Amino acid sequence: MWSITFKSPDTGFFPAPASRVILAAVRGKTGFQLHCVTVGEGSVRWRRQQDAGGRQGLPYILSSGDDAWLLHETASRLSMVDGRDLWLRDDLAVPPDGPPPVLDGDDLLLFDVKGQLVRVAAGTGETRWAIRMPDGFQPSAISPGGRIVFVRGLEAGSGAGGHLLLALSRADGSRLWSFAAPEPVMSNIVQREGRVYFGTTSSLIALDAGSGDRVFQSRATGAGWLYPVKLRDYPDRIVYTSEFTAAGFDPSSGKRLFSHGVSPVSSEADLAALDAAIPRLKGEVEKLGKEKTDFGSSYAFGQMTHFQSQADYYRMRGDRGMEAKYRSDADFQRSFFLYFGTAEVIVDIGRILEMRSIEASIDRQMLFRSSILRSCSLGEIGDYVVRADRKWVSEADDFIGVTVVHLPTGKAGFTVLSPAYMSYGLWNLVDFERKVVLHHGIGLNPSDYEYSNAREIFPYGKVRTINTYLIAWPITLPR
Repeated sequence: MWSITFKSPDTGFFPAPASRVILAAVRGKTGFQLHCVTVGEGSVRWRRQQDAGGRQGLPYILSSGDDAWLLHETASRLSMVDGRDLWLRDDLAVPPDGPPPVLDGDDLLLFDVKGQLVRVAAGTGETRWAIRMPDGFQPSAISPGGRIVFVRGLEAGSGAGGHLLLALSRADGSRLWSFAAPEPVMSNIVQREGRVYFGTTSSLIALDAGSGDRVFQSRATGAGWLYPVKLRDYPDRIVYTSEFTAAGFDPSSGKRLFSHGVSPVSSEADLAALDAAIPRLKGEVEKLGKEKTDFGSSYAFGQMTHFQSQADYYRMRGDRGMEAKYRSDADFQRSFFLYFGTAEVIVDIGRILEMRSIEASIDRQMLFRSSILRSCSLGEIGDYVVRADRKWVSEADDFIGVTVVHLPTGKAGFTVLSPAYMSYGLWNLVDFERKVVLHHGIGLNPSDYEYSNAREIFPYGKVRTINTYLIAWPITLPR
């Protein structure tokens, strides 16, 4: 075990599993310092200072093999062996509020500060093409797929709520077709047998890959709020998963083959309720003297962008042909984010309890929101999806358990957990080989928290933390 501390609270961590290092970007007054920390020993392999030209925020960092791409006020490719630049372009910058750049093979796809979508040769830094988007279009995510580059976003006057999916030729960036979606396109995009499949907040939609015409639209859930939707492609079905739903559909007709839903274990474990409350609470804080902003719309657009990018990362990692390659990546990142998730939680709650009541309510809800997303993401492994589930027998009789769905067969299993589940919290890990669900967390009742003595916690420095625990429960796996 090891720890390392950085003084600046504005620090971002970017794991690079293939090189077994973590890149730490530490913000300073005029730029940021980049540290390459080895996973095994915790030693700093190299560090370098990067000028940001007065621009705030941290860079985007993408990695592949022993190289990393640093995108901010400039664009560069650097070696994670010694930190030197392999190429540098000071004429290519990405906006701080644009869609996240994407690395796909030898293609680096990004939106620049001029609003152009740029295809860059990742190896050499050469621009292959740069195109402008339609007037009034606000891009939210870049999703490369074979010979097509999909761009999602909002467009004024496009109809259907303004949600637009563009299909561009990867070869030259020309526009192949566009589709005005009835709701945000949230999932990874699946292409097979001349069709394009994607999930919106409530439905599975199939389009003709050549024309963009709709083939079918099948209802998957009645929820319909912003949440990371994921599609899995099996030979005889397309499976749609979201916060409370796992449903399988025939890829030819769109007929529903199975559907399993779960119930929120509490009002604070319901993403829609939290999302509805957070903008209103933010407004209350702004009334206390801060400048008023349109938080509701910016918050929703930001979450949509984040979820779409998350779904695309799932697409890359979940590709069956690359499963072995990314297995170590997934294991490393699960351990990495488990540690940092716990560290963030135990430090944040300590701060929450010291704040005024309205601000505390905001941060408390944001905390629960991140815990829900984290637990659901960690509960989607291989061919299984696991969700906490509340079973209602009557008004006075209900109990909490775990529902596990085996996606290739559509079978589901339910395991009753302890009545004290709500005291355990939502930080779930699932070990399918040992058939156990792990609760790692602090619980959902702040009055029960026990604080430790002050100690050094990377990357926060010396803080008092909340004691955590690890509980394992055996579960039933359907097959």
